[in-house]
Amino acid sequence: MKHLLLAGAVAVGVAHLAAFEKKIQMEETSLDEVPASVKAALTARGKVLRVETVTKGGVVTYEAHVERNGRKSEVVVDASGKAPTKQ
Repeated sequence: MKHLLLAGAVAVGVAHLAAFEKKIQMEETSLDEVPASVKAALTARGKVLRVETVTKGGVVTYEAHVERNGRKSEVVVDASGKAPTKQ
C-alpha cells in the first residue's frame, strides 16, 4: 500500500513539473531585437555575448551573458531595462 501511495505522489509531482515547465519559454534573441532600454542596460554591463527572451507566466524578461574585463556574468532585466521584481 505504501508503494502505491508513493507511486501516486511521484506521478502527481511529475505531472505538476511538466505543466510548470510548459509555462516558461526561452528564445535566443539578437541584441538588435530587444527594446532600446534593454539594449542600453545590457551594453552598460559589458560586451553582450548572448541574449535570451524569457517568458514566464506572461512576464517577459531578458537574460544576457556579458563579458567585462575578462569576467563573464549573467544579467537579467525586464522590458524597462531594470532588474525584475520578485513575484
